[in-house]
Amino acid sequence: MSLKIKVKRISGVPSTSDLESGEIGLNTSNNQLYVNIGGTITAVSGGSSDAEENESSFKTISVAGQSDVVADADADTLTFTAGSNMTITTNATSDTITFTAAAPDLSSVSQDIVPDGNGTRDLGSSSNKWKELHLSGSTIFLGSAQLTADGTKVVLPTGSKDAAGNSIGVKDSALGVAIRSVPLFTAAGGLSSAATTFSMKDTQDRSLVFSDFTKANGDAISKHPGTTIFNF
Repeated sequence: MSLKIKVKRISGVPSTSDLESGEIGLNTSNNQLYVNIGGTITAVSGGSSDAEENESSFKTISVAGQSDVVADADADTLTFTAGSNMTITTNATSDTITFTAAAPDLSSVSQDIVPDGNGTRDLGSSSNKWKELHLSGSTIFLGSAQLTADGTKVVLPTGSKDAAGNSIGVKDSALGVAIRSVPLFTAAGGLSSAATTFSMKDTQDRSLVFSDFTKANGDAISKHPGTTIFNF
């Protein structure tokens, strides 16, 4: 008497709930045999001519620094999700997936724009310049130089020069004449830092351009026209 072995019949790809460990099942839709090996459903043979071959398929997708993506079953689906500034397009005819980096939207930036290194990136170029720069703050840093705004006026750093290297003249706001700042050093204070700084007239006519000057005898001189005491 011959012995018949009946294989469990299943319509579709079986799961672990369909087959016990070591049990064989037949997918009746394509005559593909499957076996549950230690909790993993594996295709073991043939099937119809148009059935999908699984012997050389990938089960695990690994990305450096990320968790592995592992197929839970033969019919499991891998889903790609586009991240920030990225688009994904598919073509069913050519069986291709295209990943495209999208240009960032700079019309509404909600965070600081910081380069990836110090002094490594440019804003514009000699041939492609930005048109206008609008800032709500009052300070611009050019290297170590600091430009500040005072209402509608620009305040330059002390000691600023023109293109030829000449110092830019400064006008006294009260007297309306060109002045220069002259530091005063004392024996007690030394030469490391000035004890005070005088604003001296920068011309040769004989007008007083400083204020609140005290002579050695204690006499104080306030702002008034008269003979120049110091001229540099």
